[in-house]
Amino acid sequence: EMAAQEPDTFETIRGAFAGRPFVAVLLVAAGARVVATAATGGFVVADEIFQYLEPAFRHVHGYGEVPWEYVLGARSWLLPGVYAILMRLLDLAGVTSPLAFAAVFHALNAAASVFLVAGVYRLAERLYGERTAVYAGLLAALSVPLLYYSTRTLSDNASAIFIPWAF
Repeated sequence: EMAAQEPDTFETIRGAFAGRPFVAVLLVAAGARVVATAATGGFVVADEIFQYLEPAFRHVHGYGEVPWEYVLGARSWLLPGVYAILMRLLDLAGVTSPLAFAAVFHALNAAASVFLVAGVYRLAERLYGERTAVYAGLLAALSVPLLYYSTRTLSDNASAIFIPWAF
């Protein structure tokens, strides 16, 4: 009598998405980030506000603190500049609640972090093949620290997205 063979996770994913496991991994990453965004409201560290959102707020509204790192040029204005543009667009749309701003920024950061998962998948695929890429992509998609911090308004998150794409 033949023993029942366990289904292969890789082949199950591959079959379910018509040979496109990359799409499956990105969908898992996006879904996990939707949950992370809903579950991790608020701010974890003061820098999320003071180093990034406060300078953005100052650009849009004309008042607020400027941390010394910006005064001396030790920190880039790029991320606060992006947040300022988004903040201004939200203002124009009539959104004025700080909680709404936070929710939008957290959701956008989480969405952007899917590109990190895509980069991990592509790097692993190039180096080790499709099977390893699926497992590496799922690991990046479901890693608790990556999920938790994916929603944060910190520069580390924005810069980490590009690391796997550099190779």
